Amino acid sequence: MSLKVDLHCHTQESDGSLSCRALVERAAEKGINLLAITDHDTTATYKEAVIIAKDLSIELIPAVEISTVMENQELHIVGLGVDIENKALQTLLENNRQSRKVRAEKILIKLQKSGLPDLTEQLKEVVTGDVVCRSHLAQLLCNEGIVNNFQKAFNSYLAKKKKAWVPMQWQEMGTVIEIIKAAGGVAILAHPSKYNLSNNRLSIIIDAFVEAGGDALEIAYPGLNPSDRAMLIRHIEKHQLAVSQGSDFHHPGTSWTELGAFGVNPKSFQTIWQQFDVMNASQSV
Repeated sequence: MSLKVDLHCHTQESDGSLSCRALVERAAEKGINLLAITDHDTTATYKEAVIIAKDLSIELIPAVEISTVMENQELHIVGLGVDIENKALQTLLENNRQSRKVRAEKILIKLQKSGLPDLTEQLKEVVTGDVVCRSHLAQLLCNEGIVNNFQKAFNSYLAKKKKAWVPMQWQEMGTVIEIIKAAGGVAILAHPSKYNLSNNRLSIIIDAFVEAGGDALEIAYPGLNPSDRAMLIRHIEKHQLAVSQGSDFHHPGTSWTELGAFGVNPKSFQTIWQQFDVMNASQSV
């Protein structure tokens, strides 16, 4: 059986716009039969998703995307195959969620100091889950007509060194990987080319990721150009890492991040999902 895999996507529990049911049903429509929902810093959808996925003949792997830091560089690590009942994992995720809420409060204060009205109540209408992301604040600024699009929201207010920038104190990458692995999962460095790092700096990050026990790199995702993909493959070969893939899907109507649209040839790589007993996972898109 041909296996169609997407191991990176988001629901409205974090910064996606679809409910758990709507996302899993969309995955079924796209022919996906192996799925991981990787909401930011929460596993809130997993139990519901398992029930929905079973009715649609989709195998679901428990997962989460965790924000972390390494030498002042924010990174995202996907914990795949984790035990969602693991106390240390859930404590980490709860701490991250609380830190996000504190950041959002500070951003709202900075927005006021920059001359905007108090948007606290309006933000509550934008956030649909328990995770407050900067993208929610960007959506808020768009909704209020303060900016025309997300990019302007970040360029004018939310990006580093802009009017409402607030830094975060995430857990160190090594600690996050240790918690993922203690929870029975594997650690995947999400979208490595999207951190706007030089090749040398990214090489240092990947070396540290491997030294900390990291298991795989994503090498099939939106916006990855051929030269960066070739560079990531060199790191895969150097460290004998597994590979992962995912759409990083957030919203319908964005064809360049559609569910199931990104894949690797499993005959060419050790794929991370082959480490799980799922559907005789020997083939992919």
